[in-house]
Order: sequence, then C-alpha cells, then structure tokens
Amino acid sequence: MLMQCQDLNHYLVGWTDWNLALDQGGGPNWVKNFVDSPIIVDHSRDIFYKQPTFYSMAHFSKFLWEGSQRVGVSFSQETKLESSAFVRPDGSVVLTILNRWSSEVQFEVCDPAVGFISSSAPAHSLLTLAWNTR
Repeated sequence: MLMQCQDLNHYLVGWTDWNLALDQGGGPNWVKNFVDSPIIVDHSRDIFYKQPTFYSMAHFSKFLWEGSQRVGVSFSQETKLESSAFVRPDGSVVLTILNRWSSEVQFEVCDPAVGFISSSAPAHSLLTLAWNTR
C-alpha cells in the first residue's frame, strides 16, 4: 500500500505496517490472513526482497520529520498531481508530489518567501521538493 498524499491531507498523523517483514507465504500470522509486507524474506535462500511499500515508507520518513506541520496547497488550475506540503521544525518546507499518470507532468511552485520553483513529475512517480524559506 502506498501512503498517498491524500492520506496526509486528511489528518493522518502516523502510519506503520503491521509487520515490516514476512515470509513468502505472508506469515508468520496467527490469524491466517496472509498478507503482503514491505520486506519479503525467502528463508530457503537466505535473501530478502524490498517491496515498493518499503521505498515509499522510506521516502516519507526521510522528509517528514517529527514535529512537521502540514500546510495547505492550492492549485491555480486543475492538475493530475496529488500533493501535501509541510513546514518542518527548522522552518524549511517540503512539498510531496504524487503523479499516478502514465505521462510526465510539468508544474511550478510559488512560495512567496522564495519565488517560483519549476519542476516536473515523471510518470508514476513520488517526489519531494525541499527548500529553505530563510
């Protein structure tokens, strides 16, 4: 499951998977509802696989520091992108962009404190822009 920007925009304050690592059958699991996890372990070959969820959790964890406060984002026109913005405890800003579409989307961010930031979101991407406002 990919944590979506929309989850963050609707008062989510934390998220964790019930198990960080499971075997290839989705266990061990005492209730027998075998599921996926961020890391899958192949005991017979002594290897593990990092799933896409592992990387999305790592991405959000890297940029959204404890004490970050979500701020609103507004769009000047209709967009295919999803986004969430935060002010971190040090005063810097992070803007997380999710592009679910099969094409790249060009966009521009306007922060009155720093001006315009031009960027693009590659197809099927999750990216974060970070900048200082001081």
